[in-house]
Order: sequence, then structure tokens, then C-alpha cells
Amino acid sequence: MKKIRNTLFASALVLIAASGCSIFPEAEYHEIQTFDLILPSHTVADGVNLSIGNFSTNCPAKFKMLYRKGGSRIFVDEYNKWSQTPGQMISNYLKAGLSGSNPVSKNTCTVSGSVFCFEIDLDKNEAKLGVAYEIRNSEEERLLSTSRFYTVKFKEFTPENAAQAMSEAAGQFLADIIQEQKKLSSR
Repeated sequence: MKKIRNTLFASALVLIAASGCSIFPEAEYHEIQTFDLILPSHTVADGVNLSIGNFSTNCPAKFKMLYRKGGSRIFVDEYNKWSQTPGQMISNYLKAGLSGSNPVSKNTCTVSGSVFCFEIDLDKNEAKLGVAYEIRNSEEERLLSTSRFYTVKFKEFTPENAAQAMSEAAGQFLADIIQEQKKLSSR
């Protein structure tokens, strides 16, 4: 009896080993995709004398895409990420957008700040960009300190559409900075 039981046990082990790992599900493979803001072609902003300082990242996004669902739940996307931190991407976006403006001079103002929201709202199908920034003159006097939210809707969620919408939100931010600097310089 013991011999039959050992033979059956050995046969079962051989059968399991011969079947490979078919009793375990096949591991899913997800390719990691990296996204960046679509940089604008330079903006011709007559009368704009702006230098772009650093923008820090004060949101949990860092390199991974964040999705908000149900109002307060945030999900981290492990497979879609940003090429840089949100602060770095916003700095680069503004620098690219103002590359055709007036050269740096003694009247140049500097804009810097922090990104406090950089997420995709899945319930509303929109990209949300929140920035706190200040504009200082060449003597380091603060001329403006404010914060703003920008939201851009997209029709259907895909990471590509979300990145496009976030680029449009950054474009709205750039337009506001140009307008603010023009108001400040006309005082």
C-alpha cells in the first residue's frame, strides 16, 4: 500500500513538472510609456522681458502619471510616466515658449514657482495643472505672487490625450504669464 502511494505521489510530481508552469497564470507584460509636454514653437511676445527660473514639484506626481477618480481617490499609473518632474517640464515649456522674446537685460523680470497639481481627472476627462508662482524684477523685488488652476478637457481617456491636454494647460499658463508681465511693465 505504501509503495502504491509513493508511486502515485511520484507520478503526480512528474506530471506537474512535465506540464511546466501551466498551473500558474501567464505573467502580463506592460510596456512602460514615457510622455512629455508638447513644447510650443517660440512665442513672439513683443515687450516681454521674462527670464524663467526654476519651478519645483510640490505634488505627489514626480515621474508617474496620477489619476483622480471619485473625487478624492488618486491612482498612480505604473506603466505611463512623465519624462521629467512636472516642475522641470513646466520650466522647459515656458523657456521654449519665450525663446523668441526680448533678450535678458537689466529690466528683465524672473518668473519662478512650484507645481502643486499635475493630474488627470478620470471622472471629468480633464487634465489639471496647479501652479503657484511669482514674478520678481531685476532687484529681486516681488511684483506678483499668485496661484492658479488650469483645466483642459479631452474626449476620451488615453495617456496620449492626457499628455496633450496637459500641454494645452501649460499653454494657458504661458499666456497668463505673458499678460501679467505686460500689465506689470505698463505700470
